[in-house]
Amino acid sequence: MKYKMKYLAMMQQGGNNNDNNDGNNITVSMTPGYATKLQELYPTTKYPQPTDAEIKQNYPLTYGELTYDAIAILAKYLTTISPNVVRHIVIDIGSGVGKLPLYTSGYNVVTRAIGIELVQARHNEAMQLLNNMRETYPNETSKVELINGDMLQQDYKALTGSQPALIWVSNLCFDDELTTRLFNKLAAELSPGTIIITSKTVQHPKITKLEDITVPMSWSNGSIVFVHIIIA
Repeated sequence: MKYKMKYLAMMQQGGNNNDNNDGNNITVSMTPGYATKLQELYPTTKYPQPTDAEIKQNYPLTYGELTYDAIAILAKYLTTISPNVVRHIVIDIGSGVGKLPLYTSGYNVVTRAIGIELVQARHNEAMQLLNNMRETYPNETSKVELINGDMLQQDYKALTGSQPALIWVSNLCFDDELTTRLFNKLAAELSPGTIIITSKTVQHPKITKLEDITVPMSWSNGSIVFVHIIIA
């Protein structure tokens, strides 16, 4: 509860928190030319399809993406809400062709950008895009880790090193039961202060919804997403 009240109070004050100044003077910036190069290599959404075996795993595998503008909007949560907490780790759960982890690896404050994707064909496309970007931007792409696997089988504590992170989950096609299972796992394994942004929300005692925002997606220019924070 203390985290909920603290963060909601900071939002009402414009996000300011003077308890300490560890990150208050951090400026988030993108490597010059990096985003432009990524958009040249991956200008429009691809839709690699799952195999019959992947479909039989009973996960909703419908595919869509955040636009580049949407990713830039979400990136403000690397520092927003509590400016003295810098979220150096980004995780995209259901990362598709790797657009979000690749884009966010261009930010100076990001030290790891992780994508988790179940569908092998999408993971393969992501690896190809990563390799293409690596030719020009080896330092930025060295932050990227792409995992071909089940979101519920990952060790998020190990992936983040117990640091607050920024998480994106496109769960629009998940039922409430699957979203709750994922929220339970994230709440158990991720640190307080972690931001989780989703396409759908459910009630959870350790995950508080802070606000709704509208972002452009590959299927709509005005999709509502939900910004949450893990509380103690």
